[in-house]
Amino acid sequence: MTLLKKEVMLEKFKNNWFFGLKKKILLSFVVFLLGALSYSIISFSVPLISSKNCKVQSWPLWVTFVENFISYDGRVMDNNPTFNQTTSEGQSYGLFFALVNNNPLLFEKLWVWTKNNLMRGDENNLPSWSWGQNKSGIFTVLDKNSASDADLWISYSLLEAGRIWKNENYTQAGLRILNKIESLEIVNIPSLGPMMLPGQFGFATENPKSWEFNPSYLPIFQLSYMDNINPKGDWNQIAINSLKMIKETSPIGIVPEWVSYQYDEFTKAGFFYVVPTRGTISSYNSIRVYLWAGLVNKKDPLSNELLSLTRGMAKIVEKKGFPPEEVSVSNAEGDKLAPYGFTAALLPYLTALGSSSLAKSLFITAKENQIKTTKTENRDTNPAFYYDYILSLFGVGHFENRYRFAADGKLELPWLQLRCKFPK
Repeated sequence: MTLLKKEVMLEKFKNNWFFGLKKKILLSFVVFLLGALSYSIISFSVPLISSKNCKVQSWPLWVTFVENFISYDGRVMDNNPTFNQTTSEGQSYGLFFALVNNNPLLFEKLWVWTKNNLMRGDENNLPSWSWGQNKSGIFTVLDKNSASDADLWISYSLLEAGRIWKNENYTQAGLRILNKIESLEIVNIPSLGPMMLPGQFGFATENPKSWEFNPSYLPIFQLSYMDNINPKGDWNQIAINSLKMIKETSPIGIVPEWVSYQYDEFTKAGFFYVVPTRGTISSYNSIRVYLWAGLVNKKDPLSNELLSLTRGMAKIVEKKGFPPEEVSVSNAEGDKLAPYGFTAALLPYLTALGSSSLAKSLFITAKENQIKTTKTENRDTNPAFYYDYILSLFGVGHFENRYRFAADGKLELPWLQLRCKFPK
């Protein structure tokens, strides 16, 4: 081969190699731009994930909750010093936020503990609502009755974990609990229709015919979700009846803790009324009604009506600058400053009502008070309370765009936008 031919071939190789390199660089740049563009149009306004491995970035509030309230084996502990108690509510919220934070290992621990203890080792049982240390010092179920709000959250979290993590076992477990709720906790009330009782036992009387309800047990977004899971069920009508309940018992937009429905055999008519012994105020139960109202997707057909029916709490906070711990449902009186969890719970609600400036101000206040409970030197005087953390996880988490509910009730999570692959 002549020297001239060698030089020509070498030049062609250089040109081809350089052109190929340029194509690769150009292609990589285009892919990068498309990825950046697709990420920028995600509805979540803050980057909470690492695109490299779909790992959710650390959420200090959740990390602190896990450290303070979840045992190594998956038990969520509240602050009850007498019984060293765990409730089905605590387990249900733990499952939900383990899913939100894309932590399948913790989710499994929580679920296994719930099955083995609250469900007494049988997935065909509804969870008992209370577990802890009895008078003999033995850890066991303290009350076998169910709590339907927790049952609903557990079923929801399992079904969504099954969908998101592609886990059929979770899907089937969620469906089993849903079937139990429908058969054991939903009743068909004369002149009203279907409603979900707070638990399997103890919330209905025969003389007079009456049923007791807790308005905070019926989040609209979950009822919409269950209606999509089982369109032949009663969930849509339960959602409509729950708004009827709030409308008839909250004339000034302050929702009571407990309400009853009474049916008159003679007139064949019924009516909701506030339970005199424990329903005349809006407090630790009802704070969740405002929270749930703020979490409902604006496209849900019941969203605007729900916000309108509960507007009384917003008026109080706008006037006082803070949520009271207890508010009269008849005259809106109440001046005692509520724990910081109440403040956090109202963030989605105030935002949904258009009070963004007030929500931002309360967000700062809630964060400051929450931080006080995490500092070692403050723990004796400002202990970390389970319920404040739960309300904060919901309220602050939503305010920081860590999760959303779609119009059909499905979870919308920022890390899901990356189409992460999960082990089956």
